[in-house]
Amino acid sequence: MSKRKRDLYEVLGIPRNADQNAIKKAYRKKVLKYRPDINKDKETLSLFREADEAYKVLKDEKKRKMYDQFGHQGVNQQASSSAYQSNVDINEFFNNVGSMFEDDFFFKQGGGKQKRSNKKGAGASIVIKLKISLKDGYEGGKKNIRYTHYVSCESCEGNGSQGGVSLKRCNKCDGSGQKKNMQGHSFFQFISVSVCSKCEGKGQEIEKICQSCLGEGRKKKEEPLAIPLRAGITGGMKFSIAGRGHATVRGGGISGDLILHVEEEKMDSYHRENNDLHRLSYINIPDAICGGYVKIKVFSKLYRVEVPKGCQSGHVVKISQKGFPSYDRTTSRGDLYIHFYVWMPKDISIEDRKLFQNMQSFKKDGKNMVEKANFFDKFKKWFS
Repeated sequence: MSKRKRDLYEVLGIPRNADQNAIKKAYRKKVLKYRPDINKDKETLSLFREADEAYKVLKDEKKRKMYDQFGHQGVNQQASSSAYQSNVDINEFFNNVGSMFEDDFFFKQGGGKQKRSNKKGAGASIVIKLKISLKDGYEGGKKNIRYTHYVSCESCEGNGSQGGVSLKRCNKCDGSGQKKNMQGHSFFQFISVSVCSKCEGKGQEIEKICQSCLGEGRKKKEEPLAIPLRAGITGGMKFSIAGRGHATVRGGGISGDLILHVEEEKMDSYHRENNDLHRLSYINIPDAICGGYVKIKVFSKLYRVEVPKGCQSGHVVKISQKGFPSYDRTTSRGDLYIHFYVWMPKDISIEDRKLFQNMQSFKKDGKNMVEKANFFDKFKKWFS
């Protein structure tokens, strides 16, 4: 006597008026609980099959309507069941349901979400660090690098065969490049697919290998590359240059990408804060006391900046819209901040020391410094 089929809503643990989101969420929980790639016992596989059958019916509005009206007789259970009597490809299973579980740990690799590449048969990508200076970010320019990657062998035109002669079909995998292995129970079997060991997944064999690349179809080559730098570029950015990665083994696909991870090197007297630029500028004691204008070089540009009288170390002058430009030009340019620092000499002559001592006496006596203009002129001239 056959076992009575349970109500499909009961199987998923949802009410009969559940919407599609609730149905999908309930099925998701069941798959996580009865994962067919891990649980091999008959009872658990049977529970998974039951949940999957329920989901296939209830996610389809027409089938769901038929089930609500006529029960199990209203849907084609035979077709649904026969799918589970045949072999199931475990890779196909994850391709079908994987998008439902992008946030689950067992669908992650390397600590984050991984999307399948659309570049079937593409060569491996190369990741390198691109070091730039603050000047590169401020003004833009060009960075010349040299890197090594695999390129297609010119002698065999990339197919690995001497003289580029056409390859023959692999007799082990019959040209598929894959080997299929059956596993699981008789009523619920999985097919795992592995790469053919003879042709290494190419589906073709070489009769006489190319002596230049030893049958690999590619060779290592060091090449120069000029990388244009747009003003506003900063550390932490990533760029991809298509086709500049490794060529594939024995051709048959496009080359991978060259991925650049930008690192910004620090510079003395400069500091970047988002799009704002901070510049440390040293001034001498006469300029700090008397004030005036100083010329300050910021990379290749020269700015004339006013120094207030009695300027103290740490005084900041803001020059609007003279910082870093926005890389994508969606926001305004940053600001430039000049941080003044009064330079103090370590070694001074006896006469210089007397000048400072005279300044101390003026301060002690409380005399008006403006009345001593001649003294300050001499002071400024001396240290300028």
